[in-house]
Amino acid sequence: MENKVPDVSAKLGAIVESIDSPSLRGVMSDVFTSLIDLLEHVDLLEVCLRADDTLPKMHHMFKFINQNGQTLVSYIDTKAKSASGIPKDLCDLLDGTSFAIQHELQRIIIISDSYADESDEQLRSKCLRAYGLLRNCFQQCVVCLAMGFRPSINGAELFADFTLLREQSVVLVEALTILIQQSDRAESLRNLDSYFALSEGLKMFKQGYMHYLIYRDWAEFDTFSDKILEARTEFDLWPLLGQFVRYLETLMGHVQMREVLQNHTLQPALVEQ
Repeated sequence: MENKVPDVSAKLGAIVESIDSPSLRGVMSDVFTSLIDLLEHVDLLEVCLRADDTLPKMHHMFKFINQNGQTLVSYIDTKAKSASGIPKDLCDLLDGTSFAIQHELQRIIIISDSYADESDEQLRSKCLRAYGLLRNCFQQCVVCLAMGFRPSINGAELFADFTLLREQSVVLVEALTILIQQSDRAESLRNLDSYFALSEGLKMFKQGYMHYLIYRDWAEFDTFSDKILEARTEFDLWPLLGQFVRYLETLMGHVQMREVLQNHTLQPALVEQ
């Protein structure tokens, strides 16, 4: 599979075997196996998205993933968290895993039920976003749970494309830094040149970098940026800029907290004055 290094199952198996409690060992084996199975189904999504003849049947695959994901959530909530010998910190990790999977699977329901009147291009775009969202979710769940037993492990040891995700995250931080500087400058100077620079920066970010954000951030970013780009008077624009800067700074903080950026030194990005 493209998203897994060949020995991921072996590494997770070694982690499971190191667990002293037999009941907890069995539970974690089940959880890791289910997550890897879900990732394999997500990989199949990517293959199917490349073929036009399979696109109309994508909702069946999303429903299948949703069913399997819901089964895992139910298993975690009813059995895993109550396993004998489970420490509180691991119970919290499992609780977070259950919440994350449940949260992201809600998007699959929306995709499965809302594309009847959409074009193939619109459907493919929506499915690609969901594919990326699911892959990131399931990978993060595996990594966080693995770190609960072996804190020294990192995502790149388990998933080959974690290196790519780190590179994308670094680029995203740089792009957000420039956008913050442009927004700050437009708010401070309040002239046409700074506004046009921000407008171009927003368009460039939406076209080239917005897909590096987690999908659930897209709608809010779009709403904010559209209000700025559609502002017709300075009275409409200026109040938005301060709010937008604070929003971007919060968004930046979330990106910098990504596991793939831990222990990575970020270089400052500077916008031309």
